[in-house]
This record gives sequence, C-alpha cells and structure tokens, in this order.
Amino acid sequence: MNYQVYNMGAYRLHCVRSTNFKKTNVMINFKRKATKKELSIRTLLPRVLMESSKKYKTAREMIIETENLYNLYFKSNCYLSGNYNIMSFEATFLNNDYTEESLFDDAIDFILEIINNPNIEKRVFNEKSFNLAKEILKEEIDTFKDDPNRYSYMRLFKEIDKRSIYASCILGTKRELERITPRKLYNYYKSVIEHDQIDIFVISPLDKETVQKTFAEKLVLNDRKPFIDSHYIYYEDYRKRTKIVCEKGDYEQSKLLVACKFDLLTPFEIKYVSLVYSYILGGGPSSKLFQTVREKNSLCYSISSSFKPLNQYLIISSGINPDSFKKAFKLIKKEIKNMAKGEFSVDKIEEAKVTFLAGLQEIKDSPSSILNTYVSHEYMDADFIEEREQKIQEVTYDMVLAFAKKVHIDTVYILQGGEEDAEN
Repeated sequence: MNYQVYNMGAYRLHCVRSTNFKKTNVMINFKRKATKKELSIRTLLPRVLMESSKKYKTAREMIIETENLYNLYFKSNCYLSGNYNIMSFEATFLNNDYTEESLFDDAIDFILEIINNPNIEKRVFNEKSFNLAKEILKEEIDTFKDDPNRYSYMRLFKEIDKRSIYASCILGTKRELERITPRKLYNYYKSVIEHDQIDIFVISPLDKETVQKTFAEKLVLNDRKPFIDSHYIYYEDYRKRTKIVCEKGDYEQSKLLVACKFDLLTPFEIKYVSLVYSYILGGGPSSKLFQTVREKNSLCYSISSSFKPLNQYLIISSGINPDSFKKAFKLIKKEIKNMAKGEFSVDKIEEAKVTFLAGLQEIKDSPSSILNTYVSHEYMDADFIEEREQKIQEVTYDMVLAFAKKVHIDTVYILQGGEEDAEN
C-alpha cells in the first residue's frame, strides 16, 4: 500500500492511496487519556453532534444530505483503546470516478460540518438535540445489563482490578449523565476540539497530495502537543490463587469468563506467538477447548479464547449450562496445563498460520479493514500487512511452548443463569 503521514500541526493526516475499490473511507479520531469521570460526557458528545448542526438542523436533514451525496454512510463511535478513549467519526462514499468530480470535496465538507459546526445557541448545545441524544443514551445505560456478553466482560475486568477504566460501563452512568447540561457539554466539546490528539485516516484513489491539500484548506485548527504515553496497559503481577466470582442473573444460560495473565511478554510474543497459542487453545472447532469441553463432554454451547494485546490478557469465554461450571473449569485448567507441557503438534501451529494468513487476505479485500490496520499501526505499533505475513511464519513450536509456560489463570467470573447453583 502507498502510505504517507502528514503532520498538519493540529492533527496528523494518514493517507493510503489505493485504486482497488469503488469507495473512499475517511476516519477522524479524537483521542485523549481515558478517565471514568468522562465516560458519560464523552459518549454523549458524538450522539448530540449527530442529531443536528448549524447547517442541518435535524437528523432528518442530515440523512437527506447523505442521500444527495450518493448515499454516503456516516457513523460515530466511542471506544476504549488501552489507556485512551477514542471518539471516532467514519464515512464511506463513492469515488469521484463513479460520480461527480466534486464528491470528495463535498463529502469532506459534510463530515467537517457535523464535527466543526455544532448546533449552538448562546454558547450551549441546542436543547432539543441535546435532550433527544441524552434520552437515547439513558435507555442504553438502563438496558446495558440485558446484554450478558457486554455485562459479563465489564464485571470480569472489575474483579481483575476495580480501579481499571474497563471496570466501568463504557456508556457511563445515569448519575453522571444527569449532571450534564447543554452548557457543560459545549465546554467539553471545546476542550476536545482544542486539546484532543486528532488523527485522520483516508483510503482513496486520489493522490495523497490532493487529499493533503483538501484537508489543509478545509480543516484549520490550533496546534497542540501530541500524547506520548503508550496505549498498552501494564499490570504489576498476577494472583497466585485464582479469584472466582459468581453472580446470579436472569438469563437462560450461564456465561463463564476466565482471564489469564502472563509473565513478561516480548513484543514478538504479543503480536504473533499469542495468536498461534490462542488459536490452538480455543480458536475454533478443532481447538483443544472446543474438542474437550464441548464435543467430548457436552458442557457448553460455545467456547473460545482470544488474546487482548492492549491489556495483555487471554480471555476464555464460554456459554455453559448453569450446573456445568466446576467440570468445565476443571477441563479448561487441564488444557492450559497440557499446552504448557507441550501437548500440541507442529501441524496445529501450521494450521494457525494458514488461518492467520487467510485473515490477512480478507483484510486486503476491504478498504475499511485496511484503514484499521493503519489505525493499529499508529496506536499499537502493529506491523503492516506485508510484515505480518512474513513474521507469522517465524513462530516455532519452542516459541509457543515458552509462551504457554507464561500463562497464569488470574480471575474467573461466572454470570449464572437458570436455576442451578454454580457450585454444583
């Protein structure tokens, strides 16, 4: 890929030139250190911005304009990325070759209108737009626990470390939400525009210089100091004795989460060896956990493992019968020990590599996925696709075995559904 980063003073512009796709993707990220007290207000802000702007007074007017722009797709999102909270705006629209020559400029004008020109009256957000977004967010907070997957992960992180930002609901709390006024939100908006680190990612067939010139003309902001802290979260130690927490909930089945921590990992282990290990342990129907816990013993509906590089946790997730916890957990521990004993084959390592390479090929077929690889490169120091293809081949049996010996079960969380007792 033809990739170039421009330092625009107030923001960095990441340009990827590609003629392989019919659409252009633009992502504008606002980044700052994540804090619990800002979760509610930061989640609310993009929702209010998406309700109206100075030019488009209602969400309906915005939708009509996206239709005029050949069905431009536009969305916003807030998410945690290690130590940071990212507020992201993303647009997808047709390339100029398939529409009018001015579509790229018109689309950028629309995106920046939503971000830069909010519907402000006397230095406060428009009350109608504010109240609409606030009520919707309040309902989402009320129903957060209805999603057992999201809720159980939050509870797991809380049991690992209650001080962690991940121990809180990403949506914030109703108590904090009620304290937010249109004026308070506008003051926060100004802080975001003036102080957040801004990264703009663009994948387009246009020359990089053309993209750079467009943003230089259309987006002029005051300079700010870049953040230098890593996205990675480092923990000091792991529990010598596994912490097990059970919580009852009104669900048909139970959710079992097992969080593993590690001895000190190298960057290569974080980026590559972890992927191979996790695939062999719980990466699909042929994995050790799936075959042992589900196929041979019928103790769960599903089971998988995934490595979280920014937190450096391995999370094993399983949907189990309410009365299957003890047996299932015993088998999970056994398979983790078997990995540390080297009870896996070179063939499984090669199978993991083939799967990983197939996933990289799928990324190449999607402009949005390609763009996210550059986001990962910027925030997580992830390698580019071509480097990943080469380095995954370097993983050996001995590397996976060494990694397996570093794994320690730290915290177990059971969200118990049904009528049975998880202690049975």
